[in-house]
Amino acid sequence: MGLLSGGARIIYESFMTYSAGNRIWLLYFAALIYLCIAGGKDARRLILYPLILQAVTIFNPVVAGELVVHFGFAERYLRVLWMIEFFIVGAWAFVHLIARLKNRAVKGCALAGMLALVVLLGNPVFFGKDVPAYRPSPNCEFTGDDIVALAKVIHSENIQRPRVLYDGYLMLNYRIYDPSVRSFMNRKRFLKLLKTDEQTFEEKKYLKKKNLKNLMRVYFYGNTSVPYKDFLKAGKKRKLDYVVLTVDSALNDYMEKAGLTKIGSTEEYHVWRFPTAKSVKK
Repeated sequence: MGLLSGGARIIYESFMTYSAGNRIWLLYFAALIYLCIAGGKDARRLILYPLILQAVTIFNPVVAGELVVHFGFAERYLRVLWMIEFFIVGAWAFVHLIARLKNRAVKGCALAGMLALVVLLGNPVFFGKDVPAYRPSPNCEFTGDDIVALAKVIHSENIQRPRVLYDGYLMLNYRIYDPSVRSFMNRKRFLKLLKTDEQTFEEKKYLKKKNLKNLMRVYFYGNTSVPYKDFLKAGKKRKLDYVVLTVDSALNDYMEKAGLTKIGSTEEYHVWRFPTAKSVKK
């Protein structure tokens, strides 16, 4: 019972967060009931059956609780609610009801009534004292705040499409938010390096190009015995503009001694500029 009630609470709280107390969701349930009774086979096939499938999976209190326990995404669970076909269900029911009415005057009254319900039950966006100014979300991908801060640092010098060296884990998250950079570390190269220890890397001659290999010796394996001039030459050959390191990385000292300039920091990262970076556009 505890697992069931916990899962139900997660779903309920996520639903309330997602709907923001907006009573227009009442129309969704009313539309479901209407389509269940009068919608016919097409409505049940396209609307009700998918809802039943969702009800026994992602909206199942037992499954929801287990997912949150094992994967820890309670704060993100509300995102799956977009899978509820709210607008389609409401529009379908509205059109279906209007189409069944014969008298034009009755149709007009029904139309006016439906629009009034939408206005009265919905939350105002463009006006109202308690509603903030309408604006696009600055972070609609729900990316971590530090990724957003990192993007501001990288673009602070207005270099167009900068070429950035960062680790593969950051690569998987950063470019989702900011595709306007060129990533030196691609997925294939990162996965290959993950499976390769430094000794194998040296012995089997991975990354045959010397400048490319020197970059990985320093950045990926932390080999600070590579001469500074060789690292800088490698960065120039690969046309790198920036290097991103965690604030606790031992390589920060290496970057400073090699002649790179720290242009900014976030709580988690330092951003270093190569001396050969592209000219800053004013």
